[in-house]
Amino acid sequence: MQISSKDVGEVPQSQKGVPGGVAELQIDGKMPISQVPFEEAVGKLAFVGESNSTSYIQEKINAASRNSDVVRLRPGTYVCEGLQLPAKTAIEGWAGDGARFGATSPGDDAYGGVQLRRPQGSDGVRPVVDLVGAGASIRGLTIDGRGMSGVGLRTEAFEGNICAVRVIGVNDVGLEIARANNGVMRDIWVDNCGTDSSPAVRIRSVDGVGSASHTNNQDIYNLHIERAPETALSIGGTGATGAQVQWVRFYGLHIESPEDSVSKPGNRLPLVRIFNVQGVDFVSPMIFGGPGFLIEHDQVTLVKPDAGGVRIMGGALVGQGERNVSAGLIHLLAGDSFWLNGTALTRYTETAIRIDAGYGAGAWLNPSSWEDGTEVVGDARATRMPFVVLGDQVVSGHVCSDGRTAAVRTLSPATSNASIVGDDVKGVLEFQVSASPANGGQVAVQFTRKFSVAPVVTMTPLNAAAAMVQAYVEASETGFTLSCAQEPRGPELLRFAYHVLG
Repeated sequence: MQISSKDVGEVPQSQKGVPGGVAELQIDGKMPISQVPFEEAVGKLAFVGESNSTSYIQEKINAASRNSDVVRLRPGTYVCEGLQLPAKTAIEGWAGDGARFGATSPGDDAYGGVQLRRPQGSDGVRPVVDLVGAGASIRGLTIDGRGMSGVGLRTEAFEGNICAVRVIGVNDVGLEIARANNGVMRDIWVDNCGTDSSPAVRIRSVDGVGSASHTNNQDIYNLHIERAPETALSIGGTGATGAQVQWVRFYGLHIESPEDSVSKPGNRLPLVRIFNVQGVDFVSPMIFGGPGFLIEHDQVTLVKPDAGGVRIMGGALVGQGERNVSAGLIHLLAGDSFWLNGTALTRYTETAIRIDAGYGAGAWLNPSSWEDGTEVVGDARATRMPFVVLGDQVVSGHVCSDGRTAAVRTLSPATSNASIVGDDVKGVLEFQVSASPANGGQVAVQFTRKFSVAPVVTMTPLNAAAAMVQAYVEASETGFTLSCAQEPRGPELLRFAYHVLG
């Protein structure tokens, strides 16, 4: 049986590659780029005196939403604002990637690729683009705020997707994640956004609406934030009623706030501000700035099990090291759960991590490196949670304390010249007894930090006089007393070594 080309629906040569016909494939079987359907760059006009393409692009988006389709834009500048992406709709730039430093001067196509630019005279009420529907996505675009107010890019979408997007020149929040769930974001640049009082990137929930209002389960890969006037990243609601942000994971976060000049000294406010949250993870971040803190945790809502949870794994925190030098890097102001492991702490002059007295017991800190001759942790708390070790612990080096000296005082009129060279782990204690000594309490030692429960204290006599008195100790959470069952023979110097385990 013979089959002709007409029997299998072959496309006639006359219909290949012509308007209204069928795209002719290349030798590799792919469709030529010239025959891919695009929306024309209607808004591609000059930096000043341009037409507004908002209605035109929104019409294309609405039409695409009926079929879960993609609106593709050719290279150029589209002047618009208030674009809303409904469910299962995407807007995508088909062009080479833009570049922040590729621009020689402001103007048309300053950053290359596809640009969405806020109109002149905008009131800033609406974001340039807002992802409002489930599954909405934006890819391969630059959003240029042109130094005006109004959010650049906002997502409120369930399972929204943002990929290969730059937001630049927004005199307001550049990127806002608000009441969004199960989203994925990848390869995002936020440059020269924010103000002295508004962060460049804000992740928030909606206050006072209940758990349905929470932003949660966001995975953010390769977010770059550079040259924010003050705070680069703000996470969570503030105050007692501020709604929590839940389970946000950053991979490869990169933030820079350099000293561009004497007039731009870096950040004075914290570069990353974490408020009411329930689970925020940073995996291998690189955060550079100062002289203000790089990270601050200030959480007010502490009702279990939603008491927070900030974890930093690896990466580096780098302070300012030239004109305006960083004194410290991390400030734990309020909260109850902060964990840091394997992170390099560098370029600071005083204390890398400051913990205020009002911070909760849950702070576990294990940096990989720090500056020589500085204090790694300045801890004003009275109560701390212990590290929990499951199984045996093998230490190849020595177990050392932080070197803080414990205090000692005499308890008997016959005891004098008490001194101590030691801390809350170990030390040497000595005191003088008179010619008419008495048994009972001789000296009391006060720990530099209170234990959660009374530790075990062992005492070893270091001279013959000390060995004769049958010394014993009574310990509490705050210190211990040394007493003698046998009356010392005075006048003599008694010397003891002590060890504390608790």
